[in-house]
Amino acid sequence: LALSGGLVAAATPASAAQQTCGAYVKGTDSWYRHCTGDGSRIWVSGTFLMIGEVKHCVGPNEDKYFAPAGAMRKEPKFTGELC
Repeated sequence: LALSGGLVAAATPASAAQQTCGAYVKGTDSWYRHCTGDGSRIWVSGTFLMIGEVKHCVGPNEDKYFAPAGAMRKEPKFTGELC
């Protein structure tokens, strides 16, 4: 099994969407998943074409909907801050 550029962590069996960590597109929508086993809650920000930056507090192993992918200027990302 070849892996390129990134960290790999063991995950419990789940659906493909649940195993995606960080920003991802599901259908035509932009989402962010905070994969953690430490119980942390983090701030995630995304930049929208019309309204600018929006931040959401995302909990452990939570999927957070942001918007239709076409409405995003920048994908959601971890800000480096806990909430």
